[in-house]
Amino acid sequence: MARLLLSLSLVTATRGTNRSFVPPAAPISPVNYWTTWYVQNYPSNNPLGGMAMGDKQLFSQSSSPGCPGCGWATFFYHAARPDLLLVLDDTWFVKPSNFSNQWMLDPVKFPAECKGVDGNWTKAMAALVASTKAAGWGGLGLWHHAIDSTKGNPSKDVELAAQLKALADAGVAHIKVDGTDMEGAITAVARQVSNGRLRVEHKQSPGEPLNGDPTKDGRAPSGYISDLADLTLRTDVLRTDDIVCQMSIPTCLERHAQTLAALWNSNVTESVVAGALGVIAPQDEAYMAVGLAGSLAGMRHPLPQILGDTRLNGNRNLSLRVDEVTRSMRWARLAPPVGTFGYNGKQGRVLLDPSALTDAKVLTKDDSWFSKVWGKTTYQGAPARVTRGLKHLPAVSPVDSRYPNVAPWVVASKHPNGSYRGGSAWSNTPDLWGLDYATRKHHSLRGCCEPVDFAAGCGCTSRHWCLRCSGDDYNCLGFSNW
Repeated sequence: MARLLLSLSLVTATRGTNRSFVPPAAPISPVNYWTTWYVQNYPSNNPLGGMAMGDKQLFSQSSSPGCPGCGWATFFYHAARPDLLLVLDDTWFVKPSNFSNQWMLDPVKFPAECKGVDGNWTKAMAALVASTKAAGWGGLGLWHHAIDSTKGNPSKDVELAAQLKALADAGVAHIKVDGTDMEGAITAVARQVSNGRLRVEHKQSPGEPLNGDPTKDGRAPSGYISDLADLTLRTDVLRTDDIVCQMSIPTCLERHAQTLAALWNSNVTESVVAGALGVIAPQDEAYMAVGLAGSLAGMRHPLPQILGDTRLNGNRNLSLRVDEVTRSMRWARLAPPVGTFGYNGKQGRVLLDPSALTDAKVLTKDDSWFSKVWGKTTYQGAPARVTRGLKHLPAVSPVDSRYPNVAPWVVASKHPNGSYRGGSAWSNTPDLWGLDYATRKHHSLRGCCEPVDFAAGCGCTSRHWCLRCSGDDYNCLGFSNW
């Protein structure tokens, strides 16, 4: 599966001068993040699965027997980690015995941070934030399945408010609330007590990790999209989980695109929770995220793809594509994630192609944890083209005559700051690996590309986007109807 991300910054410099428009500094408090869940479930981890968590796994300086690839925070994403939060998924905590200790780090797993704090969870958490930032990451986030409230009403719980403020004061920047708090009460409390320092993320699964009827077209039902749109108004980040990883592109694009369109076509002018960002994160789909001005909930990692890993598997070879995240974070510096009401007036127009593309794949037990699809052809569909902030859908045309009737999904947007970006994503068709559309060269975006001025050496006309991918290797992209 080939994918490309293409973007253009504001072109204002003198002709003949080549310079990068990418800001040199990472954001102070990134919205984008990488989380540990996929690598925690790497098949050869010991302990297996989500129990793989702690100082050894995160901050080791080398691998060790029973801990392959340990040192995730030390070795993963060297170039991108300043732009990413490190979000710890399940099992970082002591199983709560009561409401008051639901944020306590497991001292067996995190001995360095828990040493000498005498059970004070806020001091341990501040130490973990310091360890995370010392490793070069943009900050720390935490998974939490069901935040407890002593009164069953988080918005009126004084002690919960104190806990969330303490988290923010310790430097925690993000809470990944997994499948609860559909009213956004925790978002509201976090906003009130942290002044936006502590963001809250939500998700809402359709009940199964696929959209609609996976034996037919796999399109998301309108009622589910309405629920996602409503939740977006109550959260800082809406994550498009749950998914079957092999079908992630159409599953996430359908949810992302249809939710954006539902909000655009509504008469809603403000979030239900005051100040909530309402950014959509299409899971681990990096190019989709930046292409539609969303945020990244990254999960891929560079450990070798092996049989039995139901997260990183199949022809996508995501373990070899971690540079996509680095590249996407460079674009995000230029044009950060934009929430539901981040555009002025009607400038955030959302357009969906009335035609859909459908992905089909026979999945096995080695492809997915979702046993219902094993041995069956699974279908997921999404609009063929999606844009945000643009007046027209782009025209897409192939450059390879061998595939005259095959096209990728295409997303594109104009950011409120005036920059453009777009991307394409392929289906599960193996013989299309490496095939790019609308570019002069195959694999033209291997490097970490940067937008540059329309210089004489570039060779691009004013109707094209110009990108420098390595040295003096320039590439042009042309779309009509921009």
